[in-house]
Amino acid sequence: MSIIRQILLDDESAPKKQRHTAKRIFERLRDEHGYPGSYCPVRRYVSSPKQSSGETFMRIDHQPGRRMEFDFGQVQVDYPDGRHRTDVLSAVWAYSNCPFMIALPSQRTESILEGMKSAFEYFGCVPREVRWDNPKAVAIEILRDRERTLNPTYATIASHDRFDPLSCMPARGQSRRLHR
Repeated sequence: MSIIRQILLDDESAPKKQRHTAKRIFERLRDEHGYPGSYCPVRRYVSSPKQSSGETFMRIDHQPGRRMEFDFGQVQVDYPDGRHRTDVLSAVWAYSNCPFMIALPSQRTESILEGMKSAFEYFGCVPREVRWDNPKAVAIEILRDRERTLNPTYATIASHDRFDPLSCMPARGQSRRLHR
């Protein structure tokens, strides 16, 4: 097993296309080290969680009333004059997954603010943190990591309603990462 660990350790600095597959490790063990066993134990060892070097995500427990997550989507709605795509704002409490949804005329700043106001009124409170998935009406510029240049109107509402505006990281899992 120390030979496999060393091969995998050496592979960490190699380009992805040149890293060993479990089959190639088995072949090297057999040909170079006289391994008499079968392929299956090698495959299981290589793919075991202990050998995984990818990102690991952990569950985060949220406190009640702390974070609400907002996002836009679109649904098809049948109107008398035919089917139309309609923008829908969803708000979900991170603690309980209790949802709120409202159809809005667009995904522009005015709609976002009206939808947030409706969600806060529906739930009867304002959360301490509000997380968005980076719409341009909220974050006019994505900087590094979770840093954003906020739309001035949204920043004013965040200051007035006293919540921390948070943003998601594009194309990434949103939980805290653990490194091995």
